Amino acid sequence: MYSKEFLEEQKVKLLDEKKQLMEELNRIARYDAEDDEWRSLSPEYDQGDPEDSADATEEAIALGTNEALVRNLTASIKDVELALKKMDEGKYGYCENCHARIPEDRLRAYPAAQFCLKCLQK
Repeated sequence: MYSKEFLEEQKVKLLDEKKQLMEELNRIARYDAEDDEWRSLSPEYDQGDPEDSADATEEAIALGTNEALVRNLTASIKDVELALKKMDEGKYGYCENCHARIPEDRLRAYPAAQFCLKCLQK
């Protein structure tokens, strides 16, 4: 069983991580409550000649990058939220696959870890 102090430290780390992830997400996306999803923002480019394909290409690349970042950030936020939920339920720190206790060192390195290293390497 993990110590109360360790769990408190982990909770602080998870809450800080969630805050940082949300700040980053809010910089590049807006939440669409109607569709219940995050939509990446289009980067602002010089609105010069509409025929300028260089600007259109740069904008398409940047938008694609933002969309990938939004997917990664929302997945990370879900992982953190799951870890916090497990903490509240007394199930934090156990491998989703084999149900073994995840070592504290691994959780210190990655507080939202869902798998032990043995199962992660499979």
